[in-house]
Amino acid sequence: MSHQRFFSKSLVAAAGLIFASAAFAHPKLLSSTPQDNTEGPAPQKIELHFSENLMTQFSGANLVMTSMPGMSDGNAPIFHGREK
Repeated sequence: MSHQRFFSKSLVAAAGLIFASAAFAHPKLLSSTPQDNTEGPAPQKIELHFSENLMTQFSGANLVMTSMPGMSDGNAPIFHGREK
């Protein structure tokens, strides 16, 4: 096999690996409002900021309230949903 042909095949294989790894990347949570472990009155809204746009057909959120005064963790309300 010639060097040029080997180089061309190697370049195609490397490009395939780069694009495949990007396809399997997941958005990362960058910040939230209120911040993690914040104590205080209940917020009117919760904001989550991600490293990229979420694909709504594959995204959702579960909000679980725990460790509230007078409430056992076993009976904590759980909210499921997507912003519409």
